[in-house]
Amino acid sequence: MFNELKTALGGMAPAGGTLAITKIGDLLGIALNVLLGSAVGIGSLGVVLSGIKYVMSKGDPKAKAEAQHALTYSIVAIVLGLGAFAVKAIIFGLLGVTSTDLTNELPSF
Repeated sequence: MFNELKTALGGMAPAGGTLAITKIGDLLGIALNVLLGSAVGIGSLGVVLSGIKYVMSKGDPKAKAEAQHALTYSIVAIVLGLGAFAVKAIIFGLLGVTSTDLTNELPSF
């Protein structure tokens, strides 16, 4: 039943195990994925909160403008976070990282 999943995750550490970080590319892969996920997650949360702020402004022009600015900054954070994929590919290219596993490297805590 889980053979396809086992095959797809063949190179990953088992649950509770440790992830062998032997190259700087491995460390960068994990760090950049954590930062990328955090930026997109915080930006998404900002979009939701600014939407709530906009609805709660009740026509007050100052509160409405603050909510619109918050929405703008949240969207910029999401775009920058997603744009980091290109930066990550450039950094890996400059370091000579050839492993395709690093594009989706997961931290193991």
